[in-house]
Amino acid sequence: MKLQVTPARPASAESAGVLLQLKNFPRAIGCDLGGTNLKLVRLGPSGLEATSESPTPGPTTASAMIRAITGQVKAMLPKSQGHWPLGIAVPGFLDESRERIVRLSNLPALSGVALGHEVARKLRRVGAILDADTNAAAHAEATVGSGGGKGRVLYVTMGTGLGAALVVAGEIVRVSRHTVGQVAHLPLGERGHRCYCGAVGCAETLLSARGILLRARRSGIAKASSTLELFELATRRGPRRARATRLWRETGGVLGKLLQILAALFSPDRIVIGGGVAGAAELFLPDARAWLSRSLTPALSPEVSVEAAALGRFSGAIGAALLAARVDRA
Repeated sequence: MKLQVTPARPASAESAGVLLQLKNFPRAIGCDLGGTNLKLVRLGPSGLEATSESPTPGPTTASAMIRAITGQVKAMLPKSQGHWPLGIAVPGFLDESRERIVRLSNLPALSGVALGHEVARKLRRVGAILDADTNAAAHAEATVGSGGGKGRVLYVTMGTGLGAALVVAGEIVRVSRHTVGQVAHLPLGERGHRCYCGAVGCAETLLSARGILLRARRSGIAKASSTLELFELATRRGPRRARATRLWRETGGVLGKLLQILAALFSPDRIVIGGGVAGAAELFLPDARAWLSRSLTPALSPEVSVEAAALGRFSGAIGAALLAARVDRA
């Protein structure tokens, strides 16, 4: 499949002003390897120069996956010669040196693979680094996005899975396997389907795209196949509008419970909600904010604001590129 590289455009009208801040960066390429889509960006002195997005290759071997990634990175490289740092954001756990993927549940063929080394070996003009996708997106949002220069930024992603990352004074907090912890498996005490970890009530089973769709089916919205469809059902007239609206408001309440726990633990100045589900933030963030304002006290956490991610679906790729450029300059 031929990759189409396009001049960079804002992911949304709201992000237009934010992306204009991406100026005067050393050149770098960022790759966000998701369970559903593979997204790339190219940064340069003029800012965000190009973007691309394509479906992540289906279940396959590690070598086939690496060929797919390198082929798309090659398409992103400009014709001019020279070295290009590459950051690859992955939805999994990394080893201590951030060279090898320890476990990638959505793309198990890459578990145990030194992905950065393999990609760099095939692309002579590229030096690659790995990081967790939540870390990359958090770094981008804290640097040029909705973090707004705040000292402590907590990023929560709601997409194929659920995750979180914390940035304090510009540095990513790494608690376990280069993550802030397994937020996806925090027990929220809600009834739900059994998580792959074996427990019931894990945050991911309730707040990931798959979890939200399962709750939609249980509430009688049987035909919704994506959170985008659920958003459309709640924002247009129709017989299922009330149910869809109620589902999104319930999602906001469940998210508020999760944020209550995370805010009490990490005392962020700002919480940023990203991932594909954040496209419907206008429908669930008001209830999440209301829950958080009722539940937190100054003794537990200082006042914290909750905002949708400003960089849209490319936040992880932008953050990966910024981290790669940072390492390359060091």
